[in-house]
Amino acid sequence: MKPIIEITHDRASNLRPMYIYYTRNAVVRTEARNAAGSVNVDLDADGDAIGIEILNPNDESIALAFEAARAYGLSLVGVFDRELVHA
Repeated sequence: MKPIIEITHDRASNLRPMYIYYTRNAVVRTEARNAAGSVNVDLDADGDAIGIEILNPNDESIALAFEAARAYGLSLVGVFDRELVHA
C-alpha cells in the first residue's frame, strides 16, 4: 500500500474538506467517485493516484474514500479522527 505523505483540511469551512496526498506528482486527470463529486481521486500521467479529495467528510464519503483507496492500493491509516469528521 502506498503510504500517506500529507493530509490537509480546511477547518474554517462548514464542509471541512480534506485532501490526502500520496505523491506530489502533477495532476493529469481527476476521477469522481460519485455523481456529486464529493470524493475524487487525482491521477498522474501514468494513471497512478496522487491523492484523494473528500469535500464533505461524512459516512457516505468516507466509505467512498475507502473504496477508492482499496482500488488504487492506498493506505488510509490514521486519516479519520473524530476532530476531522462529523458524520
